[in-house]
Formats: sequence, C-alpha cells, structure tokens
Amino acid sequence: MWSWASESLRRVRPIGPLTAAFVLVAGLYSLATPVFEAPITVPTWWRTCLALKGSTRADHKNSQKTRKGGTHQMAEEGKQEAPIRMLPVCAKEAENLHIILACDGAASVGQVGHQVAVELTNSNREARMCCITAVAAESKVHVDIARRAKSLIVINGCANRCASKVLERLGIPYAYEIVIAKEGVEKVPTLDFDEADVQRIAEK
Repeated sequence: MWSWASESLRRVRPIGPLTAAFVLVAGLYSLATPVFEAPITVPTWWRTCLALKGSTRADHKNSQKTRKGGTHQMAEEGKQEAPIRMLPVCAKEAENLHIILACDGAASVGQVGHQVAVELTNSNREARMCCITAVAAESKVHVDIARRAKSLIVINGCANRCASKVLERLGIPYAYEIVIAKEGVEKVPTLDFDEADVQRIAEK
C-alpha cells in the first residue's frame, strides 16, 4: 500500500486539494491497518505531501530553465563556432560596391554560379551579392541598386544567360559576364557540385 501510494504521489504534479485529501485518508488508513511494518503518522504524510509539492514545482522550474538554457547555450556555441559576418547594405552603399548578380538555377551549373558569387562576396569587402530575381521582378529598390552599382558582375549558369537577359531587358549595362557552362562544368540535373570548380572560376 505504502509503495503504491508513494508511486502515485511521484506522478502527481502539482498536488491539489483532492490529492491532499487522498493522502490524508491513506495516512489514516495506514494507522488502522496492522499489516504495515512501520505505520506512518498523518503529520509525516502531510510533510511528505508538502515536500513533494515543493520539489515538483522546483523540478518543473529547473526543467524549464534547462530547456531555455540549453537552447541559449547551443545558440551561443553556434555563434562562437561560426560568427556572423554582416554584409554591406547594398541599398545604401551601392555606389561603392561591385554588385554580383548570379543565376541560381536548379542544376549543377546554377549551383556552381551561386557558390562562386558567395566566394567573391566573402573574399572581397567591395563585392556584394544581390538578388537577381528581385531585379527581374522589377523591384524598385533592387533595380535602383543595379543602376547605381559601382559595377555589375553577372554570373550565368548556362547558355540561356537568364541573369544577363534580365539586365538587358531593363537596359542596365554590366561590366563583366561569365557563363559557368563555358568554363568546363557540365550542366546536369543535380544540386551537387565540385568545390574545385568553384575555386577555379572564382579566381579568374
């Protein structure tokens, strides 16, 4: 009886009036039953009830802190391992930036072109990727960035030259154009690419 009641108490969180009444009745019953090896008095049961109630709430709070603390700690560890590098705000600094407009097509050449743009942005503080799809959608802000840029570098994935055609349609001149498919990269329907191709083309 005692072990069953104790197990029940452990599962209750927090202990309410009904549970307290149950504890009291069980304690009285234990006093009247001779089968227990060590009868437990009502005050002892009541102290147990209060202790369990307090510890249950404390455990709950600690659990919440652990979850929040764990998430925060993981975020802090992530920041330490990979510090965030903020890029220039191209809408404010376009005149001082070489804006890179790259194809990000769903094929090997598109992915290589995108990664080349990332490499150029990370290796040169005066270079900055910008969203070619926003320019194609004629977003006023992005079209203005393209027009004001110090220079435009256009990276096309394949012979379709989608990125270049976006600018040509809007009458925006560009300083440099490259087609990844003409640089020894085969266009295949995959998102995988060879990092060696990225480095080779980014260094041109």
